[in-house]
Amino acid sequence: MSACNSGKLVGNIVSDIEIAHPKGGVSVTTFRIQPQDAREGASAIPVTAFNGVGERIKRMNNKGDLISVDTHTFYNTWEKDGQHFGNVQVVVDFSYTLRLGSESRKQRSESNEVSAVTK
Repeated sequence: MSACNSGKLVGNIVSDIEIAHPKGGVSVTTFRIQPQDAREGASAIPVTAFNGVGERIKRMNNKGDLISVDTHTFYNTWEKDGQHFGNVQVVVDFSYTLRLGSESRKQRSESNEVSAVTK
């Protein structure tokens, strides 16, 4: 059984952004977002993005950036050996960078310096 909802998540990227290329040609990007309004000690939310959406996030963002993502959420349930299991998967449909973290600012500053030297 599966249920799907859509929503928006705003928070800081708190993990490295990783891309995997499993067989089948689909790229899978994973990272974690700590919501802006999270209580202290709350867990960050793992999110997944596919193909171009994830590749753009990896190219444009780093750990520490404040990001807003439009998502759809799947809740999957299954049974194995008489036990019931469930998980939630948050899938990114679109992302917006709201504020760059220190790592992104440093990278963009270095990129601008290289551009200025080559002009």
